[in-house]
Amino acid sequence: GQFASCVHTGFNVASDPGLLDGRAFIVHRKDGSRASCGLISKAPKDYKPMALKADTVLIPGVEGSTTDTLGYVEVMANIEKSVADGVCYMGYAKGLEPNVESFLLGTGSEQCKAANGCGAHIHSGTSCETSALQGGHYYDSAEVSADPWAYESYLKTDSSGEAALIGCAITGSGAADYDSRPFIVHKPDGSRLLCGLLEGSSQPTPSPTPLEINCNEDKLSFKLNKNPNHNCAWAAKKPERRCVKKDKKKQKRVKYFCPSSCDLRCVCKNSKKKFALQKNRPKKTKCGAMTKKDCKEVAFVKNRKVTVADMCPKNCGACVTSK
Repeated sequence: GQFASCVHTGFNVASDPGLLDGRAFIVHRKDGSRASCGLISKAPKDYKPMALKADTVLIPGVEGSTTDTLGYVEVMANIEKSVADGVCYMGYAKGLEPNVESFLLGTGSEQCKAANGCGAHIHSGTSCETSALQGGHYYDSAEVSADPWAYESYLKTDSSGEAALIGCAITGSGAADYDSRPFIVHKPDGSRLLCGLLEGSSQPTPSPTPLEINCNEDKLSFKLNKNPNHNCAWAAKKPERRCVKKDKKKQKRVKYFCPSSCDLRCVCKNSKKKFALQKNRPKKTKCGAMTKKDCKEVAFVKNRKVTVADMCPKNCGACVTSK
């Protein structure tokens, strides 16, 4: 049997979630009989799951698709403290191959049977640029014996090539840091099509003014993997490379412990990364080509929306002095 993903109830539960309060949520067995039941209730006020999002775009070098091939996904993690390594995703993709029907629907179709066919997965890398940087499926193989992403996929596309993306996975305690991971959508033949980096789902806000930035937030006792030379001051020398490294024991990135040393505005360094301006995407540029008048322009770094001042604080006079 198949588990339902999304259903139309006829009620506007988006504007009034209270309509679900007190309703029974039931899971059925393959034969249709009822297996378990729980009552839906309001989450406590201190309930704060991790919410991430990604705009997925065509992976560089992919042929046979157009700029209309894109998507969007929202990811929720830390939904329940007892399942800290559980993650759920929901979104859509369009511009896919039309009229695809996955074999998982049990209708006799042979489509999507290839490894990763029609897949929708979080990958272990930190970039969408190449397959190597995207990495493989993100899960702790020492704790989770079978790949939890193996059958996570869209089940069908309509006549215009649109598909719903929805599912959940248990990735293991050693793989519960989903922030900045690539979310990838695959073709029916298993090849990679769309990619976007997961980031906080709050609405973009204007870059903070210097008075709003605290450059004294580093944890001074931090030592990456207990190496006495790898502290926040070490990270500040090459923030873009060193701040994404992960402490093996604490399973958090350097930027978590050294937010000030990892903020280009606090260390007064221009980014060495290339970025695209909104007005001339997808052409990429660097800080050296920017002038003062460009500093308020919207910029994109691997699908992450920022401003030129965020990328080039030294050029833009946006550096903040520690107090």
